[in-house]
Amino acid sequence: MKRVIMLLCLGLAIAACGKKDEPTPTPTDQSKDPAVTAQPPKVVSTVPASGATDAPAQGEIVITYDKDISLASKTTISINSVYYDDAVFVQGKALHIPYSLASGTPVAVKVAKPSVKDADGNYADDFTLNFTIAEKVEPSEDASGDASEEPSDFDYKIITFEEELVVGNWSANKYIEPEEFDGIYPGCGMSIYYKDASVGAQMCLDTNSEPWRGIEDNEGNSYHIVNIPDGNSHLTIDLDQTLVATLKETGLIIGGQFFTACFITLFSEEDPGEDIVEEEVSEDPGEIELEDVTVYNEDKALAWGAAWVYLEPSIFSKCVVGSKMSIFFKGRGEGSEMGLFSAASGWPALLDGNGTSYSALELPEEEEGSYVLELDQTMFTTLKGAGLVIGGKEITVDHVVVSQKKN
Repeated sequence: MKRVIMLLCLGLAIAACGKKDEPTPTPTDQSKDPAVTAQPPKVVSTVPASGATDAPAQGEIVITYDKDISLASKTTISINSVYYDDAVFVQGKALHIPYSLASGTPVAVKVAKPSVKDADGNYADDFTLNFTIAEKVEPSEDASGDASEEPSDFDYKIITFEEELVVGNWSANKYIEPEEFDGIYPGCGMSIYYKDASVGAQMCLDTNSEPWRGIEDNEGNSYHIVNIPDGNSHLTIDLDQTLVATLKETGLIIGGQFFTACFITLFSEEDPGEDIVEEEVSEDPGEIELEDVTVYNEDKALAWGAAWVYLEPSIFSKCVVGSKMSIFFKGRGEGSEMGLFSAASGWPALLDGNGTSYSALELPEEEEGSYVLELDQTMFTTLKGAGLVIGGKEITVDHVVVSQKKN
């Protein structure tokens, strides 16, 4: 019996010694798993967020997926049942939809299948995003606050300059400290007196913050670039709650082109500085001579989100309101498209002063031709600040010509 037990123990020991360690299981590489690669792109985030009630009236909707995407040859992408297919573009995992809508508008964005796909040709499912454009902030009617309280001791003030500000082609500026605006309140006025303004003169009124942006009133109207009459005159602004708060907080920067700034008056009732500078137009204010300058000269085949033409802001600093930009194209294929976008963050569509979007241009029917655009004040402000992106597909940009002021 003992012999049997000893043989049994010996056998168990040999079996234990001969057993090899099992390899530790390792996770599989899911990127190569057919079950994973067959999954369509899924939305992971949106800007604005779903249900947001404070979205800006103008900007871009950005829908981000969990993998790199591209657009189908034909898409169905809409905002409030209006198709935006010509304006959309893709960058990596993100779908960008430029828009411009009225304040308070409920927004329903729909990206219908098949519009977005991954590298393996899997189409994303239908996606809907709902949010609301923020309401305009109306000025407070509560006279108890500091911003709207009318002080009894403010009547009139002149802000003098040690030296007159001679403004060439966006070549000089002057900063007025916030304390100079102590005492003003909503309902006051501000006049900026100038002289020797030539044809095409423009005044730029900015806040002292980076980047400089035009002071804005309650309605969102910007004073970043204001056309002013030639000769000797003044620009008068009615100060509302937003403007008063801005001037008291950041002060004021005055710049622009083709005039000399003399002084500023602040007043509560009427502007008594009206007779200080005679408002006489000079007999020969002169004219601004423009010349056509080729600012881009290279064949570029456009492809949404992949190939575009970029024009730097400095190109437009030499322009004036009314300057013309001519985009010459060739090699136009079937289904060709072209659009203009600000090079600011997100590439919002270029808009004019009437709110017209230039994200989808109506091009001549010829295979080769040009698109000519006259810059108004809104477009000039945008392009001078951020530059221009020319996008599209199935079309080649040949060169771009812009009319600029002669040196």
